[in-house]
Amino acid sequence: MNLDAPIGPVALPPVATLIEPATFSTPDGEIRIVEFARLPWTPKRRFWITGVGPDVVRGQHAHHQCWQFFEAPSGCASLHIETPDGRRFAYNLHAGSASVLVPPRRWVEVRMASPEAVLYCLASHPFDRGDYVADRAAFQALAP
Repeated sequence: MNLDAPIGPVALPPVATLIEPATFSTPDGEIRIVEFARLPWTPKRRFWITGVGPDVVRGQHAHHQCWQFFEAPSGCASLHIETPDGRRFAYNLHAGSASVLVPPRRWVEVRMASPEAVLYCLASHPFDRGDYVADRAAFQALAP
């Protein structure tokens, strides 16, 4: 597949989708569940971000094809998401909050509240450097 080829007009999915986990509480504790069937793909990769200070911005890229599912099991993290046409949204994640499903062609920046915070990500594709759009001007050129 030639990722440099023009894509042409396409219908883009929403900027991002919040997915609330099912929560079950008992006297012994709480369990929160997100079934993979709620994702439009089967996860191929998982990674996590931790040890990041509050003045550091992670991510700063988009993907041509990879979807990402973010959740913060510990601490707080914020996702700043931008569409190629310049719409910007922010989602604050923390333990117990909804997760965020981010489709391809979204510029994502991650900020962590403290080095102890943890942000998990499930990805629809294995790592592929060719799927990354790390240049902001190239990303903005993806606008229909």
